[in-house]
Amino acid sequence: MNDTLGATLTGSPIVSGILTLTNGDISTGANTLEVSATCATGISGYSANSYVAGNLILHYPTAAGTTTCTFPIGDAAAYTPVTVAMVGVTSTLANSTLTARTDTPDHADTTSGTSGIDKNYSVNRYWTLTPGGSLTFTTYNPTFNFVAGDIDSGATPANFIIARKNGGTWTYPTMGTITATSTQATGITQANGFGAFAVGEASSISGTVFEDINYGGGAGEAWPVHRVCLSQACVLSCTTVGCLCDNSYHQCQRYIQVSPD
Repeated sequence: MNDTLGATLTGSPIVSGILTLTNGDISTGANTLEVSATCATGISGYSANSYVAGNLILHYPTAAGTTTCTFPIGDAAAYTPVTVAMVGVTSTLANSTLTARTDTPDHADTTSGTSGIDKNYSVNRYWTLTPGGSLTFTTYNPTFNFVAGDIDSGATPANFIIARKNGGTWTYPTMGTITATSTQATGITQANGFGAFAVGEASSISGTVFEDINYGGGAGEAWPVHRVCLSQACVLSCTTVGCLCDNSYHQCQRYIQVSPD
């Protein structure tokens, strides 16, 4: 692809060779663009100047180790790719497909308050990953990239979590590397599945809260301090009152402090 005017698909073509993206975007609409060669080498040259705006299907090769592939996707406004590192692919190249797309604004469940992501402190887009029916692997680590303009004013990227909706249920994978414009989840298994992915700060919730009795206080805080965790991520990691919330604290920082008993 080397045309600053870009191109719009009228069907769903399959590229059997190498797809080189140099200038201009490929808009798929409701169609899909598929690259049948191994995703490690089958697509090249992509950038903010040339990417796929819509549905992109890539094929993972059979490999015992890790195969990392970038889906150069975005929308009409921004280049917001997702990189998926997949471990232990046992299905054949022809059967190892994964489809990626991104949409704006927030996922409808974030807007309605049911995704676990705070709609006021979020990345105003979401990504959808859909596997082919025969794809088999051990785990995968997705990294979602966004632009500064996607982020709500006042949101702190260092506090972001990832929420994944699969089978109608939102879950919260282990976080990996976080930067100002990207977030990574790690160790998602095939049983966990794919689905829709939203990014942002964890929303505060009502109901049962869990006290972190192991928190000794931070700078400027009187010690000892009893911190009561209110975040969705923290509550999901806790099963009893008095659990340790520190692992989620650095992600959400939504808490209240109460005086010691």
